[in-house]
This record gives sequence, C-alpha cells and structure tokens, in this order.
Amino acid sequence: MVSGVHRSEVDTFPVRYPIRIVVLALSGAAVLGSCAPNGASRVIWAPETGEQHLSNIRQLTFGGNNAEAYFSADGKRLIFQRQIELTSGCDQEYVMNIDGSGMRQVSNGKGRTTCGYFIERDQRILYASTSAHDPNCPVPPDRS
Repeated sequence: MVSGVHRSEVDTFPVRYPIRIVVLALSGAAVLGSCAPNGASRVIWAPETGEQHLSNIRQLTFGGNNAEAYFSADGKRLIFQRQIELTSGCDQEYVMNIDGSGMRQVSNGKGRTTCGYFIERDQRILYASTSAHDPNCPVPPDRS
C-alpha cells in the first residue's frame, strides 16, 4: 500500500493525495446541454490583435471550472476535468465532441479526478482519482 492505495495501481512517485488510475470503456452518449439544436457551440471568439497562430476560436464549455482538456487520437473528442459548482464538489472527468456537443460525465462522481487521456485507439480512457482513499473531495490546500 502507498498512502492507502495498492502499489500496483500507482507509480512510485510522491503525491499530495493518494491517487488511483481508473480505466473505463467508452460507450453510449448523452447531450447534457447545448447552444445549438445539435449541441454544438456557436460561440466563436476573434483572436487578439497580432495573433498569428490561432483562428476559429470556439468556446465549448459554459459555467463552472473547466480545465486540462486533451484530444482523442482521431481528433474528434476531448476529455477534460470539470467542477460544475465553483463553491462545492470536486473535479470530475467529462468527454465531448470537439464541436461542444455530446458532453457527458465519465467518472463516477467520487473524489477528485485529473489527468484524463484517451488510450487504446480511443476505445478507453485513463484518469487519476482520489476516490479509492476517500469518496469525498479532498480538503483544499491552505494557500495563505
């Protein structure tokens, strides 16, 4: 055991909270909200003056705290962490199409999750979670 987590489930590096690596098969889809009838985002932002590398900047998430998004290998989906309410709850893993449609939670809603990635030709996902140690959210660090 490493901080309450079986050694076979984590690398042997120091972590602030015990983590467990979770792998899920992807199946089904549900649209949880949208800006257009098909769930795709219609909010497009102009690049800042002088920007030469970015164009067609589209806002895909609305509300909450959304972070750490990664593309699937085929470039059609994103996996990202999301905290719906800024004042409560923990980050959970979500998957959506790159146009913003089809967003759905893929983690179990327990503990805090991070570092989601698509693996095995985009048929599975991998992410870290504190849920094996405690199903509740870890206490936020003192930032004073």
